[in-house]
Amino acid sequence: RVDTRALAVLLSRRATAAADQTRLAAQRLVRQAVEYRHPFDFDLDLTLPHVVFPETVVPAAFPDAAVLVCSGGQLVAKSTVQPEQAGDGLYDRCHVTWTGVGARTCQGRDDWANPATGDHVLLVTDAETVIDVSAARNNMAYTQLVIKQSV
Repeated sequence: RVDTRALAVLLSRRATAAADQTRLAAQRLVRQAVEYRHPFDFDLDLTLPHVVFPETVVPAAFPDAAVLVCSGGQLVAKSTVQPEQAGDGLYDRCHVTWTGVGARTCQGRDDWANPATGDHVLLVTDAETVIDVSAARNNMAYTQLVIKQSV
């Protein structure tokens, strides 16, 4: 028998550690992007998987056992890069949107695939980050880095 509360605590700790590592990597990347202009153009669209944790691994004995469903959602990232000889006041932009992230509990093994069933434990409908880096690195009259984030 799996203790779902202990599993949720473990997942929360792992997610916090992963978020900290991602934040540090993003800080290093942004710091380097501000210091040197090496823009890269990308367009990324990922649908992340669902991970299902059963309350028990013996389905025949407990057909109505609860499951915890963690959804990675959809991650969309796109960049807009200015030309090499861009004028002052122009910015390279990175736009990241993460939708459909959440965790929910469902009663019974057959209900987990339907997103309308179950009780939501965590639901983030939309998280958006926009990073603007000035194309004019040597002109301090313009803001060099602008980060906008919304959840």
